[in-house]
Amino acid sequence: MHVSQGGRPAVAPFRSAEESHAEFPSPRIATRSMRNFRPTFFSGVMLTASLGFTTAFAVPGVAQDAAPAQPQADPFAVADEDLFLLREPETAEEFFKAALQAQRLGRPNLARLYLQRFLDLNPDEATLLKLRDDFGPGAFARLANQKELQPLSTQLAERTNDVFRERGASPERVAALLDALDGQPEEAFPARQALVNAGETVVPQIIARLRSERDDYTRRQLLDILVSMGEPILPALHATLEGPDDVLRVQMIAAIGRIGSSRSVPYLYFPAYGPEQPVAVRTAARDALADVARLSRLSAERVRPADAAAQLREEAINAVERSVPARDAANEPTDGVRVWTWDETQGTVRSVVLTPREAALFQGTRFARQTFLLGPDRPDAQALYFAFLLGLEAARAGTAEPPSGPGTSFELAVTAGPKTASETLRLALRHDMPRAAVGALAVLAKTGAPALLFSGETSLTEALNYPDPRVQLAAAVTVLRLNPDRPIRDAGRVVEILARALASDETPTAVIIEPNVQRGSTIAGFTREMGYEAVLAPTGQSGFTAAAERAIPTFILVNLNVSRWPLSQTIANLRADTRTRRVPIIVYGPPEGDWSVSTTRSVNSTYFRGPRVDDPRSAVAASLADTPGTAYIVQTTTTGAFAAQLRPALAALTTDPLSPAERLEQRAVAAYWLAQIADTHRTNLFPLEPAAPAMTDALADPDLAPNALIGLSAVPTSAAQRAIAEVVLMPNANEGLRVSAAGVLADHVRRNGLTLSAKTVADLNGLWSTTPSAALRTALSTWGGSLRPGAASVRLQLEAVPQPVLPASTP
Repeated sequence: MHVSQGGRPAVAPFRSAEESHAEFPSPRIATRSMRNFRPTFFSGVMLTASLGFTTAFAVPGVAQDAAPAQPQADPFAVADEDLFLLREPETAEEFFKAALQAQRLGRPNLARLYLQRFLDLNPDEATLLKLRDDFGPGAFARLANQKELQPLSTQLAERTNDVFRERGASPERVAALLDALDGQPEEAFPARQALVNAGETVVPQIIARLRSERDDYTRRQLLDILVSMGEPILPALHATLEGPDDVLRVQMIAAIGRIGSSRSVPYLYFPAYGPEQPVAVRTAARDALADVARLSRLSAERVRPADAAAQLREEAINAVERSVPARDAANEPTDGVRVWTWDETQGTVRSVVLTPREAALFQGTRFARQTFLLGPDRPDAQALYFAFLLGLEAARAGTAEPPSGPGTSFELAVTAGPKTASETLRLALRHDMPRAAVGALAVLAKTGAPALLFSGETSLTEALNYPDPRVQLAAAVTVLRLNPDRPIRDAGRVVEILARALASDETPTAVIIEPNVQRGSTIAGFTREMGYEAVLAPTGQSGFTAAAERAIPTFILVNLNVSRWPLSQTIANLRADTRTRRVPIIVYGPPEGDWSVSTTRSVNSTYFRGPRVDDPRSAVAASLADTPGTAYIVQTTTTGAFAAQLRPALAALTTDPLSPAERLEQRAVAAYWLAQIADTHRTNLFPLEPAAPAMTDALADPDLAPNALIGLSAVPTSAAQRAIAEVVLMPNANEGLRVSAAGVLADHVRRNGLTLSAKTVADLNGLWSTTPSAALRTALSTWGGSLRPGAASVRLQLEAVPQPVLPASTP
């Protein structure tokens, strides 16, 4: 699978001089002889520049009258003297060309003016389609990516893309353009330009035509068109290498080599060095690899399969560790990442839009599979492939655990045994693949033995502390399923994880590392107003401890001028520890104009090593851009301004949060296993007291209450006994639940003695004598017997029993 990445816009080669000047006039136009000079649409600006015309200037050393105060001007206003054309545009196409020219000359206000006038003309779909054919998607992308032209430019790009998807990329139109390539030059050249500027959208049809085309000249034309499209279509070309057509693979490899991008290097490894590759494919791939990797042909021949496997393994890991490349506004979806793959049913490539995480898993799985095929007997290659298969199937299913059953990766991993599962877990944890880790833990739970908990294997302990609630809960369940017969070191952590998973109102937490007490209180107030619990720490070291030893914080705020540890060391330690490695870190500092000399000196001495940095704020922000999971914001004086920066930063850094459905599932799983600990009498190994508050709260949920009752029955405290009694006394509760609670209460009193207040006991006795429910009365009788009543109490109850009456006599 191949992730579409932004690249340089497609540039159409072989354009005539007239057409090139029509888009971007050459400066040499102003130096032509006046005898041959004819005023053209854009020649005015170059003529003005060459003759030195200007309307206003200041000469150094010459006094000038002070200008009178003027009202505040429109930031997008354009003065008449700024207009550089000999003749103002009139048609939509002329306004669009003028906007491109103004942008190219660095005149954003003028470009915005022409763009607005272009849109005011409300160009029809045919005009937009022609402009896209003439200038390509790159022109629209350049306009859309310039902040001064937004939102006009983004609206234009979106509308043009919509038109192109509906009309420009229709199979009928693309087929007509392909047919026109064999026509007269006046038909073939515009068709070629339209295909080149259409970009990756038409690549599937070009490849399909290439497979069926028998004419050598036409095939060369089609390949030239693909090469002319350049780097933006490389993901689609890479996908053709997965197909079964070796002739097509050789052609696509040649095209990839001609494009010459280093991005293609990992995609050429397997065709060049993979087992059972045809000689023609292998030779073409090694030639292309020598070109794009800047290797000699001899060096490309000397690469060993093991070396290629090591490179592919690194690419697989990088796919999930690195961030998704920035997308090109002209041809990428706004709600995901475009992934290309081979579709044999259609005989060409096709694309699918996936989430960034899914796209990374698809990409990594391809490289992991090739790594395995280059060394199928290597345990590390097997474990790597299992990790990606498990993570990919879980991502497809949208569940915490991978699906099980015949034909699934989970069943295949079960047959591979616990050793492979342990290695898969280790790789998944190390390379931030939480869903794969959950799958590996499920495999360990089915294939492992209790001895695994005492073998010195650290992966389970790492999983219990991994900063993803799915992985933590899966690790806790795995420990319980392995069923240890003696105490283990992580027993308390298992119960803590179950309690947190069961809690319904867990407040998100922010750890704030701030050396200034007053400023720390202000920042803490901001975060509390945003709905977070704030934990303050004065130093980097204490902040690390606070973040690592508590339940997973939602994020960590660090003052730029932190001490003991300095900022760089604080971030390094937070990223090195498994408990905090994936927690977002937000660094904050003073606004740009508020940097004092002491702050600059302090930041230089504590953060940077080497030459002094004159602009530490920009340097820190640039450094954080290269550190995964970090962002930079500035201090503010209001909660609103602070939240306006923090929320987008967290949204960009937080990945794969629990869905509401997963949250409900986690609560149910936690309640079940807490009840299992109580029901199987394992509280000597896993004491349940820390989970009592969460189980008490869960009594209010009818779906969780039965298991929460069982769990509380094994907590020998008065609070637990009181919580159980309150369920019995709840008039609106389900009758079955009240009956169960009465039985649990009787057992709790027998084991731990009566700790209820006199009022509660009286209420229970009153309920026993007044309830109309026979089942509840019987259950309360059990409760009454658990009190071990004295002889006097028994006498009173017996006296209340009426004299037995004989049945009526029968004749």
